[in-house]
Parts: sequence; C-alpha cells; structure tokens
Amino acid sequence: MNMKHNCMIALLLALLALPVKGQLTKNVWQECDRNGDVVLPSEGMHQGHNYVDLGLSVKWATVNVGASKPEGIGNYYMWGHTYTSTDYKWDNYRYCYYQSSSKIYMKKYLIVEETGGWAVDNLSRLEMKDDVAAMSWGGNWRIPTPAEVQELIVYCDWKYTTLNGVKGYWITSRKEGYTQNGIFLPLTGCMLGTSCILPDMFGYIWTSELYGDGNQNAYGLRINYSGSYYLGSFPRYEGFPIRPVLDL
Repeated sequence: MNMKHNCMIALLLALLALPVKGQLTKNVWQECDRNGDVVLPSEGMHQGHNYVDLGLSVKWATVNVGASKPEGIGNYYMWGHTYTSTDYKWDNYRYCYYQSSSKIYMKKYLIVEETGGWAVDNLSRLEMKDDVAAMSWGGNWRIPTPAEVQELIVYCDWKYTTLNGVKGYWITSRKEGYTQNGIFLPLTGCMLGTSCILPDMFGYIWTSELYGDGNQNAYGLRINYSGSYYLGSFPRYEGFPIRPVLDL
C-alpha cells in the first residue's frame, strides 16, 4: 500500500471523528428501457444479489435488504437487529435493558463505562450475527462502515433524480475506468414508533459502527431532497434501511 493511499485512509478516518455535513450535486438523470422503466446496470452477482464496482474499497449492492429493485425501500431495521419491528422504540430494542426519563442503558456494544450499566465490552462494530446483510444475504455481504460510506461522498457524484417514480440519488463513480458505474439510493424516511417519518424528503442507511460519544448511538447516513447529507449520530432504535457492501 503506497504512502498516498495511506494518507487518504487516514484522512477519511479523521473525518469520522465528527458528524459530517455537506452538499450534494442536485441534477437529473434518467435512462429508460423499452417499457419506460429505468434500468440500472450491475457489475456482477454474489449469493444471488447484484453488485456494482465503483472503483472503491468495496463493491456496493444495487438494492436495499428486502427490496427487489434499486428504487425499493426494502425493510427498516434497528441498529444491530436482524429482524424488523412493528414499533421502533427503546422498549423493543434487543440490546436496551433499562431506561428511565434520564438514562438509557445498553447491554451490548459498549465503549463508554456507565455507572449502573453493564461492563464495557469494547465492541464498536457489529458482529456478524448482528449484521442483517451478512445473515440474510450470506457470503461476503455486510453492512458498510462509516469510512466506506464516506468514500461514496468523496469519490462519487450525487445527482438528485426520480427512478421509476421514486425520489433519490443516482451516485456515479469519479474513479477512472468506473465513471459509467453507479447505484441509486432512494429517499426512504425512517421508522420512529409505528410511523415512517418524511419518506419523500429524507433517505437513510445504517453503518456498522457505534458513534464515539457514548453507547446509545450509531453512525448512519441521512440524505436530503434539497441536496444535503449528514453522516453522523442516530439513536440505535430508529428504523433505517440497509444497503449492503461486498468484500471480494
């Protein structure tokens, strides 16, 4: 691995120390098949699921977990859950063992010691058994890390568009030799309680790592219809879609 590559990895990791906010390119992209539906290319298939090579450190799935098309929302998951819920709240979060009006305690993925809480286990990244992409798709599929999501922001162009009637972003690589390759991330909203919040305005995906300020939050990506993004902290009980990545 050369010095330039090492420096870039170090920069990406440094950026993850704080929430990242920014602006995406707002534009329109569309390409139709004979039936009028937009068709996105794929690079290959692994364990029955298509992926695209953007020239980054991992390959990206073309659909969310539980979706059959790129524009499909798929399923909503709490962070570290391998199953969906009918009510997204701390009471139903598998790794929350106590909450009061002022305190919430976790019983797994603990990086900060809390008085009255469980012992620190220093697990900051999801184990395979808690990774819904790994467990439901198998093979080398998994939930992306914050650094891998950051690669999408740094090395790709984001264009706001509508894919088969669904609002979202067409994300294409700027890497030489990969500029024709892309994925679509739909605006999905997120699940809070029993409701989907602002599905036409925001899109979300989970990453596989805790946020570093405590035990209650994990890194997620939120994209906005207006062209902004936020890669930062979200409560673990919120319901987000999952867009898997692939190590090959």
